[in-house]
Amino acid sequence: KARDSVFTDLFTIPEYQLQMYQTLHPEDTTIQLSDLQTITHKSVIAGHQYNDLGFLARDRLMILVEAQSTWSPNILIRIMAYAVQSLMDYFEEREVFLYGNSKVACPRIELYVVYTGKRKDEPETLTFKELFFAANERCDLDATVQMIYYKTDQTDIINQYIMFCRVFNEQIKQFG
Repeated sequence: KARDSVFTDLFTIPEYQLQMYQTLHPEDTTIQLSDLQTITHKSVIAGHQYNDLGFLARDRLMILVEAQSTWSPNILIRIMAYAVQSLMDYFEEREVFLYGNSKVACPRIELYVVYTGKRKDEPETLTFKELFFAANERCDLDATVQMIYYKTDQTDIINQYIMFCRVFNEQIKQFG
């Protein structure tokens, strides 16, 4: 819980959210704080769904990020659920009518997992269809999650968070 709290609190600070966006999209050199809007879902009543971090960039790109310290393929299902809920909230807040004949403007969605554990043979991306179904099985719903792992040669804010988690884990092991 402590690592999750640090992640959520850290990346709801606009300046750090901007740094995260710039790490994920270094090609976008014009992004500004005013272009970002936090859309993180918090749990108000126990047992309800929440996600670690969600934000919109210029109302065109929805980025959802989860921090994960232990490997679980089920994170893919959870982040897909967050994406659907976030998209529905997006349309509701803008009073978009989904039952008309015209195609609505939809933000592009990117899904990320910041994995803070020790990497073994985990892939760079996870796809729902490939992970949960046989190659010849039909699955009409799919999503791809980009995995973010620690990189020894990088000092961006995401790597700094992963390093914090590793130091935190070592301190817990050593001192309880």
